[in-house]
Amino acid sequence: MGKKVLFLAPKVANIYLDIIAELERQQYEVDYFEYKSYKLDPHYLKGYVKYGRVFTSKLVSSYFIKKDWIKFLASDTYNKVYDYLFVIDGYSLHPCLFEILRERNPQLKSINYLFDTCRSNYEFNVHFPYFDKVATFDIEDSRKFGIKLLPIFYPNYKQINVSQDIDLFGLGSDIGVRFRLFSLLNEYSKRNNLNSFIRIFHRPAKNLKQYKWKYRLVETLSSQDVMTPPEHFNSPIITGKSMSTSDYQTMILRSRVIIDSNAPHQDGLTARFMWALGAGRKIITTNKAVSEYDFYTPEQIFVVDDIDTFLKTKEFDDFLKSPYIMPVQIKSIIEVYRLDNWIRTLLR
Repeated sequence: MGKKVLFLAPKVANIYLDIIAELERQQYEVDYFEYKSYKLDPHYLKGYVKYGRVFTSKLVSSYFIKKDWIKFLASDTYNKVYDYLFVIDGYSLHPCLFEILRERNPQLKSINYLFDTCRSNYEFNVHFPYFDKVATFDIEDSRKFGIKLLPIFYPNYKQINVSQDIDLFGLGSDIGVRFRLFSLLNEYSKRNNLNSFIRIFHRPAKNLKQYKWKYRLVETLSSQDVMTPPEHFNSPIITGKSMSTSDYQTMILRSRVIIDSNAPHQDGLTARFMWALGAGRKIITTNKAVSEYDFYTPEQIFVVDDIDTFLKTKEFDDFLKSPYIMPVQIKSIIEVYRLDNWIRTLLR
């Protein structure tokens, strides 16, 4: 094996598995660890901001975070000399993590990739000074902190060959305007006899009466939409069945057009968007920031400006009906985001 990588990442959507597999394919020796998030960490916006100021001090929380990282690096599994520290996001890091690893190897190269924003869940920017390289998927954070903008990767699809038998494909959790967007497109699909798979994922409510009571309480106390409205459970697009990453990517390959929507607090491109882009598929998205990317073309990407009227426009009708073949120049632009090149960009 080649150089050693300590890879710290969450297990969201199993993206970390693709990264590990590609690192090993490129002859790196990888040790993976799923770090913890401490709700009393002063930089954890959804934890400390609500409760930590009342129950603990920054000094106390830092003590426990440091203690855990020292214990982690002293364990039999991770008591090693590493060439790279590669962190996806990075909740509750501590300077001792970098100090100990650099004591073991002064040539250590530390890389931080953000697939979240510094304004939603965690103030990742507090850790930037400890890293040699920082990149983000979010345009606003890239501009604000002067760090590299790098969308999330797409897989190498060469080994997968399927026929396109689906017109419209969309699957996502129930957040923001996504339910309305998906519902409208599902109705449009039925009216026009399209073969589509459009679903919103939500785990079934064990007790609907209790759920309704909790929803009313949370809605009263919170200014944000944090729960799915109970009436959504009656929708034909609601499903309790999730889909694996590999199955999701196969569905993208089977489809002509992919439906995408970004979270309200992010302007970065979603994984589903990049998977569709890499597959050369057409994309319908609510993310207006996509027009700022050098690979953007209206022939491939339809940006929803007004969710209430876009279905009635000639532009949308033309977009959906026209065939699309990705130009060679666009292929060359997006190749840097293919997983193998994406890793080389970060680790070189």
